[in-house]
Amino acid sequence: MSITIQFEQIESSLKALPIQSRTMLQMLLLQYIDVTQEEIDYMATDQPDSRFLAGKQPQGKTISLEAVQNVTSRSNQYKGYYRQKRERPGMHVEFLKESLVLMDRKIRIAERMLLENLKTDEETIKAARSQAPSVLLRQELRKLERAWEHEEMAQKDYQVQR
Repeated sequence: MSITIQFEQIESSLKALPIQSRTMLQMLLLQYIDVTQEEIDYMATDQPDSRFLAGKQPQGKTISLEAVQNVTSRSNQYKGYYRQKRERPGMHVEFLKESLVLMDRKIRIAERMLLENLKTDEETIKAARSQAPSVLLRQELRKLERAWEHEEMAQKDYQVQR
């Protein structure tokens, strides 16, 4: 039997931890839990002061507004990154579905043009469809373009082949 942990239980466990441990865990769980202002202030005060390159740091830690803004912007940047990472697969699936619909529509239009305008028979279309996965489209199009540019084929043949 699996044990499920509720979000409230996780949150209450995190709140019971000391601030350093809580901050570290919340940074690891950033994609699920927001960082509070208290953790942002802690991270800003925990940073070494860049004005003192070496030696003794000042005893009284003060929070500079710039440090708080830097930590906040970095936290927001990571949250945005995780949100995009979470949304990206869904967007890819939607794009692929729309692409399949458009591709199917284009195939039907091309078949109709071949049948009506260029007087192609059904067997030729079926043969082209069966060969389609194995044909490298770009190479074939380049060959056709070269033949057309060098005037090696008639316009009607070019349209049928294309």
